[in-house]
Amino acid sequence: MKWFRFLKPKPKVQRMIVHLGSAKTGTTTIQKTFWESSEQLIRKGVLYPKLPAWHPHHLFMMPAMGFLQRSLVARFDGNYDHAKEQSLTAWRELSEAVKHHRPHTVILSSEFLLTAQKAPVFAELFDEFLGQDYQPEFLAYLRHSSDFFVSSTQQKLKASCILPIQTRPKLGMLDVYAKLGKVTVRAFDRNSLIAGDVVHDFAVQTGVKPSWLKPHRSDANVGLSAEGMILLQDYRKEHHSSRENVFTQDTEVFLSQLHQEEAKRADGLTTAKLRPEFAQFLDRATPDLLHLRDRFNLDLIRDHGVPESDMRDVKDIKHVAEMIAFDPDALNELREAMHASRPIT
Repeated sequence: MKWFRFLKPKPKVQRMIVHLGSAKTGTTTIQKTFWESSEQLIRKGVLYPKLPAWHPHHLFMMPAMGFLQRSLVARFDGNYDHAKEQSLTAWRELSEAVKHHRPHTVILSSEFLLTAQKAPVFAELFDEFLGQDYQPEFLAYLRHSSDFFVSSTQQKLKASCILPIQTRPKLGMLDVYAKLGKVTVRAFDRNSLIAGDVVHDFAVQTGVKPSWLKPHRSDANVGLSAEGMILLQDYRKEHHSSRENVFTQDTEVFLSQLHQEEAKRADGLTTAKLRPEFAQFLDRATPDLLHLRDRFNLDLIRDHGVPESDMRDVKDIKHVAEMIAFDPDALNELREAMHASRPIT
């Protein structure tokens, strides 16, 4: 018998993967799919904690966030300390689940972590509740700034007639997480994603076989056309001009009908995207995008063929029709269809 047969194999490195988001990169679809597949995954050695009524894992992130994100204020009655207490309880339960199942991979997911104020706290949480057994990793998806702005505008218009302030994920946070563990940054782009699907891509990056997951809809969050965005803003301006960041039932009904009418004439509508002069301004080579390219090997700088002198900032634009390309005839047709299907009074 040869001597090397007596050597014990090295234990495999156990992975603790934290999905950083960001927003508008298919995060909800990832979270819902992994949440619904959690029972199959644990049998394969992958723990995606299934918190009751929580597809995402915002609860785990409270100590690192340092504040209550806007969408979570109502859930915790605006009390951050209470949210943090619940978070620590969730971490203790996670620790017990890890001891019970002994998974080789633990996955947590939230889209708010690129705005966290106390990200280094993660190191303390890992040490206290997982010990030294799990090696932390961080995974983020980012998209071109111009595409992100269009997507965030669509979301904003569901509860407002005012366009959003142009913001970017705080890319400097990636350097903070890089001090805690390996950071992988992926482009949210069908041409870059494995199989053109973010859930498939996320599975491969986390060592999960896509066959372990329940089927999902890759187009779960269908966006509006350029013409649809214009009509949605017009509707909010006419009916809810004084209600900023307020979701209303009638807007939901209008939006549902708008999706139905768009589906009937998909080939005749315009894909929502910024006009070149605005897109060039947002996708230009800035210090943070240059750092992203050089440090994390992700190039989100894009040339739209517009000289610097012709670039335009979106900050002074009041109406979506001023910044996106659209077909006036298609807009009129869609507007008439909306009036015919549900008259606007």
